[in-house]
Amino acid sequence: MPLKIFSKRTLLTLAGLALFSAFFLYSLPDNSIRNSSVLANSNPFASFRDVPVTHPNFTAIRYVQVQGIVEGYSNNTFRPDRLINRAEFTKIIIEAYFKGKAEGSHCFPDVDTEWYAKYICFAKIRNMIAGYPDGNFKPASTINFVESAKILVNAQGFRVTPDPDLWYRP
Repeated sequence: MPLKIFSKRTLLTLAGLALFSAFFLYSLPDNSIRNSSVLANSNPFASFRDVPVTHPNFTAIRYVQVQGIVEGYSNNTFRPDRLINRAEFTKIIIEAYFKGKAEGSHCFPDVDTEWYAKYICFAKIRNMIAGYPDGNFKPASTINFVESAKILVNAQGFRVTPDPDLWYRP
């Protein structure tokens, strides 16, 4: 049975839950969550034109934009219902956990100097990703739940007991 592939909205929701305590609570000043307009007053960016304030994930999307984790596309869209690929997800996690530290290039046969190379190479060096058995990373392929969970678990430094029968367990 193939693994279900999630939309950006679903993956951002899952990632948001995982990142909440480590990212949101520790990055804001004392009691700023209760002091309302933290997001509204600190945002130097324009909203994405395809994410209206009525969108169910507007606040979360706006937050990751303000924090510099996502920039969206060149036409000022975010495309919240589009499937997310492996390069985009890796970039989001690296920027959330290791802001501004990503570097590297040429770490997989299919990852040279593209915009995502530094994030993928940074994740590879830190053993958060390993690529496919053929040696490629396949950055444009949509990411599935198990792949995204592996990256999140590894980014947070959790130890997992390897199981040779389950490719995703290590």
